[in-house]
Amino acid sequence: MKSDGPGTRLKVTLRSSYSMASFMTVWLGFVLLFNLFFVIAAFTSRVQLGDLLVPLVLFVFGLGFVAIGRLIALGDSDALLDFIRTALGALDVPMGMEPPV
Repeated sequence: MKSDGPGTRLKVTLRSSYSMASFMTVWLGFVLLFNLFFVIAAFTSRVQLGDLLVPLVLFVFGLGFVAIGRLIALGDSDALLDFIRTALGALDVPMGMEPPV
């Protein structure tokens, strides 16, 4: 919050938790390295390209996990902003009074 003319500007950032972002980074990084190992093995030995199915499914699962989480949270920003407005008794800035960006 910071004073801004006749009112107070409230800046809110909506994002995933640090632990979730860290977990997904580690998960997708591990699976990417795992896939890289299998691709190299497939071209240098008797491993078949069909063996890439499991690591590929793990990677797609990780991306799908993030996508589904974002899909579920689509309406959360409006609900959270309404809660903040109610809790603080805040009003939207009237037309013509917006500070320059």
